[in-house]
Order: sequence, then C-alpha cells, then structure tokens
Amino acid sequence: MLQKRLTLDIFRIGIAVGPRTWFDNQYGNNVSTSGTVINNRFSGAFSYAMAMSSATNFTVENNVLFGNTSFIGARGPNCTTGETVPTPAAFVIDLNNVQTSTTQSDFQSIPDGDGLTCVLPPNGGDYWPFGGNPGAPSASNSTSSTPSSHKSNSVGLPIGIVFGLLAAAIIAWFVRKWAIHRAESKAHFLATRRSQYNYQTKEVA
Repeated sequence: MLQKRLTLDIFRIGIAVGPRTWFDNQYGNNVSTSGTVINNRFSGAFSYAMAMSSATNFTVENNVLFGNTSFIGARGPNCTTGETVPTPAAFVIDLNNVQTSTTQSDFQSIPDGDGLTCVLPPNGGDYWPFGGNPGAPSASNSTSSTPSSHKSNSVGLPIGIVFGLLAAAIIAWFVRKWAIHRAESKAHFLATRRSQYNYQTKEVA
C-alpha cells in the first residue's frame, strides 16, 4: 500500500503507477501488479498528480487534491516524436494497458500514457501558484491552466491578506482615536478638579 503526503513546488508526476509511465516501452510488456494506492493528498504544481499505465489488479481510490494546485507542463525534447503528450491534468489513465483494476471515478482517460516524465515546465517562467501557462495551448506545446475550483484558492489568498491588513488598520485607527479621547478626557477631568480645589482654598482663606 502506497500512502504519501506531497506538498511540492513542481513535480512531473506525483504518483506514477506502471513502468510505461516512466520508461515508455523500454521494458516491453512488463506491468506492475496487485498494488493499492489510497488516501493520498496532493498540493502544488504538477504535470499529473497521478498517472496510471501498464498495471494489473490495482486499487486506486480516495486520492484528492487540496490547497493551491496547478497543472502545468509542455512537451519536452525527450518526448517521443509523433506521440501525443496528454494535456496536464490531475488523474490520468491509459485504459489500453490497465487491466482488472479498481480506480476512482475522476480519472481522465488518455490515448497514450507512455513516457510522461518527458514533459517540462512551460517556457517563460514559473506560473505556480498563480495558475498554468497563460499562453494558448497547442498540440506541440500542451499546457493547462488551473481548474476554476483551484484557481479560486490562488486568487483568494492574496485578497484575504489585503482585507486582513485593511481590517487591522481600521481597528488600529479606532483604538488610537479612543485612546486619545480618553487621555484628553482624563486631562480635562484633572484640570477641572484642580481648579475647584484652588477655588475652595481661596474661600476658606
């Protein structure tokens, strides 16, 4: 049973199931057999959180995304010429060579799951945690923006910080105003008492 907690800046594949995901067809028809991959949590920037190919009798369930998660990547120089590189996504599976396995429902079927580690971060900078490559995707340079449900996390954090700082500034202003008013009131009260005392002293004299 494989269980990990991954919080990473950039990762091509969070968990790869099956030798073809890593090594293309270098090991022929070899497959990974009888494994369990459950209850893993993924956060950070990935090309694929999980990729599954060349596997038999696996159970892959209850693996989820959390926090700020992006899926970015582009075709690299080590990708096999003529093969389609899947668009970066959370959970991908090549059903052509996965047999007798139980998988969670959010796996996305891809036509070719071989050698997925050939992908590279997209050109032009590090787009995480702000989302995928802003350029338009193409067949030769596949990229993916962050899904809307995860993009809201990356946008919500800075907005929350700004509102937090604004609220703190407003509270500090009111506290300062109250403290100044209280000090003025106290000074006025003391001045009033002093003048009354002086008046009473003169009367007695």
